[in-house]
Amino acid sequence: MSVQTSPVAKVPIMVTINDVAKAAGVSKATVSYVLSGNPRISKGTVEKVRKTIDRLGYKVNHAARALSTARTMTLAVSSWPQQGPYLALSSGLHMFALSHYAAKYGYSLMFINDSDGLLTLRDIAESKRVDGVVIMDVREDDKRIEAAVDAGIPAVLFGYTDYPHGLTMIDSDYESEAAHIVSHLAERGIRETILFLQSKKVFRNRLGFAIRFRDAFLLEAASVGMKVDIVMPDDDDSDSSALIRDSILTHPEAGSIVFHNEAANIAAAGILPSMGLKVPDDYYVVGVIAKYISDEFHLPFVSIDTYVNMLAETVIHALVTKIETPEQRLSDQLMTFPLAVPFAG
Repeated sequence: MSVQTSPVAKVPIMVTINDVAKAAGVSKATVSYVLSGNPRISKGTVEKVRKTIDRLGYKVNHAARALSTARTMTLAVSSWPQQGPYLALSSGLHMFALSHYAAKYGYSLMFINDSDGLLTLRDIAESKRVDGVVIMDVREDDKRIEAAVDAGIPAVLFGYTDYPHGLTMIDSDYESEAAHIVSHLAERGIRETILFLQSKKVFRNRLGFAIRFRDAFLLEAASVGMKVDIVMPDDDDSDSSALIRDSILTHPEAGSIVFHNEAANIAAAGILPSMGLKVPDDYYVVGVIAKYISDEFHLPFVSIDTYVNMLAETVIHALVTKIETPEQRLSDQLMTFPLAVPFAG
């Protein structure tokens, strides 16, 4: 809600959502849908309502909106606790993006990050402290999914599993990306590669994104006769520098290294030159990494650049849609991001 001044009486006039609806010639519900980004509203109507909002100077009063809808206007993000610098950096990007897009829809974010996320999720659902939840770091057969479904709280998976229990899943298409990388290497005549994966801890915890990428990579590599030498650090906060150096020296026949580990990908930018290896002339490097990180560190490698903002916006949009128009059916979305080749040509 915003304040305008009457040109005659100079008395503040409160501009309401009803004023916007009347001026735009639409219903109050339509204005609400436009504000929440509901995709069912036509582009023409959205443009008309947005212009009316700008002309009248209307601002959403989130407190009033929460009262009128009996909602908390708060979303929860459930993730498993991680301590490593890699996950702190990567997770921080995801959390910031989720918070940014939640705010655009008028929601604040509550983060659930503890070893007993299952009980905490049940608690906030039963106490109605949030309107919906994003479940991140999805594990195979993740018990948080059943807990959310049983609690009847709107939920979206920021990840993928074979057991979603009817929840919408949104994630990178790691299977397609792994296959694309193998094909890219094979086209360049590479017959053996090092595959530098997430830590052994990540695999012990059965985090789906790591398992999906590894399995798809090995399957595609086998289909083209490519040998794969798997390397994994012990823990999330392990120093990957020595492991990168050792893996290259231990596998001299490998003509490339593929990183599905952002910390190692960043470290490689300094390790390879120190070994006298030039990219791509002496050694071919491919990484799967958040585009923001790749750009900030100016990594001179071929990469699958993950657009974190695009993923986060899609997740938040799906969750808000589930909350505000629960009758609408949503499809799963697996996003494939482009392979960037900085030295092409």
